[in-house]
Amino acid sequence: MQQTTAPSDVPNASADRFSLAAAGCLLIFLAILKIYLLIWYWRMRDINPLADLPADGVLYLCGADLILCFLLAIFYRALQTASHWTPSPLRWFVSRAIPYAVHVAMAVFAVVSLQVNEMYGSPLEIRLMRSADDPAIVRASVMAYAGIAPLILIALGLAIWPILLRPLNALLGRWRWATRPRRLWLVAGTVAVVGFGLWTVRLSGHDTYGVKQNAIVFFIKHYEPPISPIDIQQRLKKLQEQFSNYGENQQPTDSIQRPDQPLERDFARPADGRDMNILVIQMESTMSVHMDRKTTPNIMALADHGLRFTHHATVFAQTERASYCLYYSDYLLNIGSNISMIYGRPLPQPCLAELLKQNGYQTALFHSGFLSYANLNYLFRSKGFDTLVDARDLWNNQPLPWSWGVREEQTVDAIDQWLQSHGQQKFFLLYSTIFPHHPYLCPSDDKPYPDDTWLNRYRNSLHYADANVGRLVESLRRQNLLDKTIIVVVGDHGQTVSTYPVGHGISLTSEEIWTPFIISNPKLFPNAVQSKLFTSHIDVSPTLASLVGLKSPPQWLGRDLLADSIPARVSFLTLQQVQIDAILDNGIMYEWDERNGHSQLYHLDGNNMTKLDPSDPLRKLMDQYHQRESLFQNWVAWRHYSRAVGGANHP
Repeated sequence: MQQTTAPSDVPNASADRFSLAAAGCLLIFLAILKIYLLIWYWRMRDINPLADLPADGVLYLCGADLILCFLLAIFYRALQTASHWTPSPLRWFVSRAIPYAVHVAMAVFAVVSLQVNEMYGSPLEIRLMRSADDPAIVRASVMAYAGIAPLILIALGLAIWPILLRPLNALLGRWRWATRPRRLWLVAGTVAVVGFGLWTVRLSGHDTYGVKQNAIVFFIKHYEPPISPIDIQQRLKKLQEQFSNYGENQQPTDSIQRPDQPLERDFARPADGRDMNILVIQMESTMSVHMDRKTTPNIMALADHGLRFTHHATVFAQTERASYCLYYSDYLLNIGSNISMIYGRPLPQPCLAELLKQNGYQTALFHSGFLSYANLNYLFRSKGFDTLVDARDLWNNQPLPWSWGVREEQTVDAIDQWLQSHGQQKFFLLYSTIFPHHPYLCPSDDKPYPDDTWLNRYRNSLHYADANVGRLVESLRRQNLLDKTIIVVVGDHGQTVSTYPVGHGISLTSEEIWTPFIISNPKLFPNAVQSKLFTSHIDVSPTLASLVGLKSPPQWLGRDLLADSIPARVSFLTLQQVQIDAILDNGIMYEWDERNGHSQLYHLDGNNMTKLDPSDPLRKLMDQYHQRESLFQNWVAWRHYSRAVGGANHP
């Protein structure tokens, strides 16, 4: 019987033709994956990934595949040469088995990346692989998305070599020009380089929902080395002279537009809430722009008996750093290494949960995702929470509804049980959702919008999360806890969903900037109250502490928004993925685009962002904002390094 499952059935083929034919097998398979992905987008998402391409763009879709496969052919040829100096028993292994193993690995990786592409609109990156630190979580995540299609594609990838290798090799042998190795490699190299060049030039800046990408090239291009420790003392020494005169009350956060002009509270101060519980509902990927009675009826009902800040901004378009800012009233940027490596111990600066625990509160955190993701566990463990529950604890070894965690119902049910045993004592409870995280699934039949656009899918997912907020509020009501519980709704960061590509940290827009911040209680707020103060995440913890009669720790940067006189401060916002920093200064926003050295000033009016007219007198402040932005980056690093070396009493 003729053997068709191994590449050894072409022992007489020239090494050059074999190498190029073997690489050609992978090239054909990668082209098939592109066709499959195109069809999948057309049928499953009603999206045309080629709509943004120039007229000739489709000709260059495989440009990255061409260069990869050409380099792979060179590697195969090197193995053929090496096999001549290999002992006979290992010669077949070097010349045939290793090339086939490489082909299999790349084919499987390409299929896995294809599945990621379907979820996120771009291939697999190293950051996503590192985000799940437990093999069980990885396995469950894969199984949650695995289906017959990827299995068929993997089988095709394994079979395409034994099926096509001989015909491709024979085809090259029939072409007279291909009998000369130099000419053969010259033609193949020219096609690969020209194809890759045209791919780079003609498709640059054109979105194809990942179709134009090659999984391996994309992975290598976006690879980031593992985070490693840094020499804190050396970095601190460089910054010490610049900030040695900065004390706790001397910070580069004062308003540039309104220096020495405090703000007046634009609402009546609520009654004392010191005997009340606190429930913070941290909404994943939730912006205030798309909150309304249809999408989020339960959250809007909370606003009917609450104080709603209509201009509340996130500080970082990523959950870990936004969460740090919320509960530590401090900033966290890129400071050279992982924050846990910087400190090497639990964070010395006080967390909101610690402050409340020290003042008699029971404390608990329930998260529908995995606290192991993005180092979230480091922020909360040993920082004042008596109880920490995440998807790992709620997961009952059944298939996960998606890779990010469990359904919100499971988390709310666990909270309900906790309240039954702890609700008669004063408590601080943090409920952190994982919906409506990308890719905006809605595991419910209650969908107020058709699933025909990214925006509508997002709204449906947000509606599902809101329904579980309603279930939690009902649990409080059923246990007679509603009137004595301050409910806070805040989003960690926004989300670009009205335009593609979708996600967070990719565009400086109202969708990314503004998140909800609502403080609700029917006794404290019999009627709806709105504030137009410009606020940010660093103000949340100081305001909640003030509401229950506690004094903020001196290390906190935020303001008490309930005070009669509120300092006019700037807040900072970072979109790390696109390397954009912004300063929000009481209705003015400064944008710094690090990639191209571009800066801009905007007026902020509700959800509208309007570029300042060239004649606007505020444009004279541009240089001051730029200097402040540069100063801010180093100032944040200096604060963290100082605390890491000196402890909690440092700024």
